Amino acid sequence: MPTRPSLKRVRYGTLRILAGLVIGWAAIAGARESAENPRLVFGWLEDIVIAPSGFKVRAKLDTGAKTSSIHADELEKFERDGEPWVRFVTRDRRRNNGDRITIERPLERTAKVKRHGRSPKERPVIELEFCLNHRLYKTEFTLTDRAGFNYPVLLGRRMLEEEILVDSALTFTQKTGRKSCIDQAKASSSGAGRK
Repeated sequence: MPTRPSLKRVRYGTLRILAGLVIGWAAIAGARESAENPRLVFGWLEDIVIAPSGFKVRAKLDTGAKTSSIHADELEKFERDGEPWVRFVTRDRRRNNGDRITIERPLERTAKVKRHGRSPKERPVIELEFCLNHRLYKTEFTLTDRAGFNYPVLLGRRMLEEEILVDSALTFTQKTGRKSCIDQAKASSSGAGRK
């Protein structure tokens, strides 16, 4: 005589079927979303070009950081037309043989940044345009001394989340030309480019 399955086994089996259906529906929805919004895959380390100057620097794509940051020496706050601005020098000692560039931008805000084992620190925040894979991006950067780090630029989740996936097994997957970036920045400032 066949034995009846226990109530516990029936519940477990039902839960497995429901879980399979949910995972299947999620996979179908994800496939639709990725077809509508294709994501670009980059390595964890890429070269970017700062617009409109054409200055090329190395950037670490860091999904663990929320906000992007850039190395800033000689940081100076000043006013232009009654608005707060900042001036700073950045460099990529590995990439540009000690070349440096002075950047001036409006101060967007001041951010409190958490630091491991230390109290939060206030950092100025600017918006900066740069090119990656021949595309112009604009995002917020905190200004900080990154001389103790390997790379002068860190691109965080806020910038990456819209369309970029990071493959930690890859580096330098894209080539971005200076001229292309300068041209895009000019088009952007005339209102024709990507914001």
